[in-house]
Amino acid sequence: MDLYKLNHVSYNQGGKEILNDIHFSLAEGEVLTIMGPSGSGKSSLLRLLSSLESPSEGQIFYQGKNLQDLDPGAYRQEVAYLRQRPILFKGTVEDNLSFAFKMKKKDYKKEKVLAFMEGLKLKSDLLGENVENLSGGEASRLAFIRSLILDPQVFLLDEPTSALDLENTRILEDSLRDLHQEGRTLIWVTHDLDQSLRQGTCRMTIKNGRIFEMERLA
Repeated sequence: MDLYKLNHVSYNQGGKEILNDIHFSLAEGEVLTIMGPSGSGKSSLLRLLSSLESPSEGQIFYQGKNLQDLDPGAYRQEVAYLRQRPILFKGTVEDNLSFAFKMKKKDYKKEKVLAFMEGLKLKSDLLGENVENLSGGEASRLAFIRSLILDPQVFLLDEPTSALDLENTRILEDSLRDLHQEGRTLIWVTHDLDQSLRQGTCRMTIKNGRIFEMERLA
């Protein structure tokens, strides 16, 4: 059974057509990279898959069930959506990370948080830092750690390395590669062709809101 199946999905916003007749399926454990010009509808597709938006036409199925029929809260614990500009709660880094444990109804484990931070080259003293003082790269990595704590099966990634330098880009890529090897599914928007070739098992190109090409990479 397909993990995702999109049946002729279209999406309009404010009377403007953003996506038109998007039709594809994706198996569990794949890494789908999505490329295309700015404004072609890549981020909108992720928002549809995250259930933050609904199709204007067509259906999206997750594990054989219509996405609109699923409980949004339960779905979003299985499917993590990392925005290009992450949304963080007011307060400290530790406040944001401890909230993820509350969502999972588990006790806060500082040693687990510190291990994630070390793996992504974040200093432990950032835990007490107000999130408003973080750089773009630090905020991106914090959002990623928060999603790791939730332990989802699917990661929807909107240019997750755009705010990172080369070293931290490779660190995050390695972490995502490990998740793929564990059997997680990744759907990844990127403008970087080399990154797409390094990370993806299949690649989609979107132009003017339509699928221009879909190809298998590995």
